[in-house]
Amino acid sequence: MERPLDRVESWIGGLDPIPMLDEASVSLVRERVRELGAQVRMPEVPTASLVNAASELAQNQLRHARSGVVAVRSFVRGQEVGLEVIAADAGPGIAHVARALEGRRSGPGSLGSGLAAVMELADEVDFDVRLGEGTCIWARKLSSLQVRRRRVGIYGQACEGEALSGDDAAFVRTPDALLVGVIDGLGHGPEARDPAARSRRVLVEHPELDLEGILAQVD
Repeated sequence: MERPLDRVESWIGGLDPIPMLDEASVSLVRERVRELGAQVRMPEVPTASLVNAASELAQNQLRHARSGVVAVRSFVRGQEVGLEVIAADAGPGIAHVARALEGRRSGPGSLGSGLAAVMELADEVDFDVRLGEGTCIWARKLSSLQVRRRRVGIYGQACEGEALSGDDAAFVRTPDALLVGVIDGLGHGPEARDPAARSRRVLVEHPELDLEGILAQVD
């Protein structure tokens, strides 16, 4: 059966993440954004904006999440360079995403605080929230934003009485395309979740395939 940390590893995608253990971990995340920004010659202003967004995400994990990690990577889009911060954790998830994005908390110290600031600081933000299981947030900044891509949001919750949802979903961004998959597991709970999770891994690991090729890989 898929473990919560398996999903975190899938979200991070083989990058070298920084575990969120204490305030020093937050400082390491900020410094990694600065270092990578300097390596790819990202202008100071967008780099500073992403440093602050990364700090918000790291602090949110440190205060409220289980087994949180943050990774940073660079990318190229057309003639522009960019940086992406990926913050993934093993739960408990954000109960009220809409409130969090508006800067409204569900209660004192609730998970999701600071997300409204991240939305302002980053050029593009994607979400994958699995209530009770974990959350991943991708925040991107480009050296000069020409076209803002569509935002992706996944929200999953198990049926009442079930610990795990039998359904799954994922998305993969490539330089010129967006691949989105929604998997409906037959039944409920862990029995449905395992085949749904395997199907998700195929989509994430083989985005270069066409639809028929992806379906052929699903057992």
